[in-house]
Amino acid sequence: MARERWRQVHDLLDRGVELLEISRRLNMALNTVKRYARVDQPERLVQAPQYRPTLVDPFRDHLRRREEDPAVPVLQLLKEITELGYTGSQNLLYRYITQGRVESDRPAISPRPLTRYLLTHPDKLKDHQWERIEPAMRRCLAPSQDPCDGSPLPSS
Repeated sequence: MARERWRQVHDLLDRGVELLEISRRLNMALNTVKRYARVDQPERLVQAPQYRPTLVDPFRDHLRRREEDPAVPVLQLLKEITELGYTGSQNLLYRYITQGRVESDRPAISPRPLTRYLLTHPDKLKDHQWERIEPAMRRCLAPSQDPCDGSPLPSS
């Protein structure tokens, strides 16, 4: 949808139509039209979220070590980091984990490229593409299972 809208905005801009008129013709907010007009490629509209620092950040390394066992309940993680000095709530910790912020300093992959890579046959993926999707696949599949044929994943 965003690509299509981006294309429509840029087609009208190329014809010399003003931003306010584009907004009216496409039934879009003027600020949205301006944002689309500023971007030279539609892929740049998709951005990984930028998070502010939270009370959980100092305990990220501990949470990463515990991430190896996904069956650990949030209450157990809360107890562990509270003993280390965490003063926040269970809700904050839960949101932090479910938003994927435990790994937030690692490069994020947006849904569209991830989907494209997952639908590409593994033999056709390049090394840099494997590096982007392996973390997501490891969380979703049994350890070392290839989504296409169950064969082992290439080692990192």
